[in-house]
Amino acid sequence: MPKPNVSGISPSTGPTTGGTLVTITGSNFAGATGVAFGPLPASFPIGSDTRIVATAPPAGAGTVDVQVANNDGISDPVPADQYLYTSVLPVVTSVFPTSGPTAGGTTVTVSGQNFTGATGVSMGGFAVAATVDSDSQIRVTTPAGLAGTVDVLVSTPNGTSTPCPADQFLYTASVPTVTSVAPASGPTSGGTIVQIRGTNFTGATGVAFGGAVAQFTVDSATQITATAPANGAGTVDVRVTNADGTSAPVAADRFLYQTAVPTVTSMTVTSGPTAGGTQVILRGTNFQGVMAVAFGDAAAGFTVDSNTQITVVSPAHAAGTVDVLVTNGDGTSVPVPADQFLYVAAVPVITGLAPNAGPAAGG
Repeated sequence: MPKPNVSGISPSTGPTTGGTLVTITGSNFAGATGVAFGPLPASFPIGSDTRIVATAPPAGAGTVDVQVANNDGISDPVPADQYLYTSVLPVVTSVFPTSGPTAGGTTVTVSGQNFTGATGVSMGGFAVAATVDSDSQIRVTTPAGLAGTVDVLVSTPNGTSTPCPADQFLYTASVPTVTSVAPASGPTSGGTIVQIRGTNFTGATGVAFGGAVAQFTVDSATQITATAPANGAGTVDVRVTNADGTSAPVAADRFLYQTAVPTVTSMTVTSGPTAGGTQVILRGTNFQGVMAVAFGDAAAGFTVDSNTQITVVSPAHAAGTVDVLVTNGDGTSVPVPADQFLYVAAVPVITGLAPNAGPAAGG
């Protein structure tokens, strides 16, 4: 029996993954002992003396001869028997959702084809962790990125998907917004604990009350706890900054710095000798940060016990009533009846004579 002769194949191309059913036509196929695509054997049922249907095995990209063998030999390579293996690149047909914050963390479903065996997924050139659900679906979690559009590309051993509009993901800038501050006022000396609420606080790099930088803790994406820094009297905007920018000034972010001038409401002792030395406890408000206490025009030594109490020792002063005035960074307390201290002259007092009689001549 003559050796086989191949006169045509259909189809003449297929993927490198193999599996394509190829119809081979020719002559002398009866008693065929083998079919090969290049050097690779293929499975086949014998259809007739002039027709064989074979399954293309996996192979590298390129053109091979499809040859049939029988006991008398192997068909000669001819142009009609050539089969082209084509690389099966992955194709991305859609991503959902198509946008997310620059902070990352968005779960994106990538749809397409030829994802089986995927070796990697990248977004804007950066590799991301991926889960291959099927040949047509992959799930990824977006990494942090810069604002703008990036291509989501899938790679397999055959290559990487071609960038196209369907694979684009938009990173949107996550500039913080402030929707409320509570409380909305505090003393110029600072120290007020303020709850700031809004959006996009994750990754916050700074909080400022006007032009003064504040210490803060990011509680969540929608809340920050900050300590108001010292500042001048007046209203300021509380602004939050992250990598995408700084929150815009709005009415909801305003914080009122109020002057905290001390007030004296009572004293435990209201009089003492002109020589001084009387211990007096002053009660009132805004004593934190007090710099001076004066009895009239005489400075006194003092200890700040709390924001509402000072212990002071009266200095020497001439007889009469004086106001006890307290001074801090915001000013000096206003004279009021409650702050008056009476200096009493130490008039001599005779308690006895010895002897208590003598001659009129004296002596």
